[in-house]
Amino acid sequence: MDINLNFLRSFLELAETLNFSQAAKNLSMAQPGLSRQIKQLEESLQTTLFLRDNKRVRLTQEGQFLKNHITPLLLGLNETLGEVKRLSDKISGRITIACPLEIGEFLISPLAAQFLEIYPDIEVALRFVSMEQSQKMLLNGEADFAIGLDFADQENIRSYSFVKQKSYLLCSNKDFNVEDVKDLNYAGYHYEDPLIIKFVKSYSPKLSVGNINIKFSANSHSAIVDYLIKTPNVVGVLPYYSKPVIKALDNKELFMIEDYLLSSDLFLLTSVEETIPLRKKVFLEFLLKNSLS
Repeated sequence: MDINLNFLRSFLELAETLNFSQAAKNLSMAQPGLSRQIKQLEESLQTTLFLRDNKRVRLTQEGQFLKNHITPLLLGLNETLGEVKRLSDKISGRITIACPLEIGEFLISPLAAQFLEIYPDIEVALRFVSMEQSQKMLLNGEADFAIGLDFADQENIRSYSFVKQKSYLLCSNKDFNVEDVKDLNYAGYHYEDPLIIKFVKSYSPKLSVGNINIKFSANSHSAIVDYLIKTPNVVGVLPYYSKPVIKALDNKELFMIEDYLLSSDLFLLTSVEETIPLRKKVFLEFLLKNSLS
C-alpha cells in the first residue's frame, strides 16, 4: 500500500486541531485541498478516520489508533531527514587532485593549505602522476580534479583556465647558440613531451613530432634539471613554476637561452555531474578565485 507522506502529515495536523480551517492554515494550504487529502487517505485505508458534523470534527476509533501509532514514526522520520540535511550542509569529505609533482608542490599544495584553514573538515589528497594519468584517474572516478595542458574537448569533462605559465628554453651553457630550434637535442618530461612539442611547433609548425630529438626523458623536473646541468649541449623546455627550475636559475646552474619561450595555459579539469558535491563546489570556486590565469 502506497501512502503519501503529506497525507499523513495533514492527518496528524487535523487530528491535533480537530478543525479543518485551522489545520489548513497551519499547513499553509487551502481548506478544500486538505479535505481532498483526508478523503484520499480514508479511501486508501478503506476506513473513516474522522466524524464530521456542522459543529465539530472527531476522531473515529480507527483515527485515534492511527494517530497514536503514526505520531512517533513521523517524528522519528522528521528527525532523520533533519539530520541528513545537517550532514549535507556540513562541508566535509575528501577531495582528490591528480597532477604532476611539480605543479602539485608549487601551486596546488600551498593553495590546499589556505583552503583547509577555511574548511578544516575537508580532507585534500594530492596524487602525483603525469597529466595523461591524471585525466585517466578523473575519468575513472579516482580523482575529483586533474590538471591538463590542453582544454579537454569531452562532454564528460569540464575545463577551466587555471594558470597562465611561461616555459623557457634552458641550458647549462649560457653562451649556447641556437640556429634552429628543430635541430636541437632536448631533455624532457616524456619522449613525446607536450611542452617541447608545442615549443618546437610554435617555430616550425609543419615539423613532424617524430623529428624532434628528445635525447633524455624523466617524469621529474629535478632529474631533467640535473641532466641539463651535466650536459651543456642539451636543452630543455621547462616552466618557471617549478621549484627545481627556480633553484637552478637562481644558482646560475641553468640559463634562459635568448628570448625563446612558450606561453601556455594549464587547465583545471573536473568531471561533469548533475549535482556537484558541496565540498567540490567550494574547492573549485576557491581554486579559480586564487588561480594565476
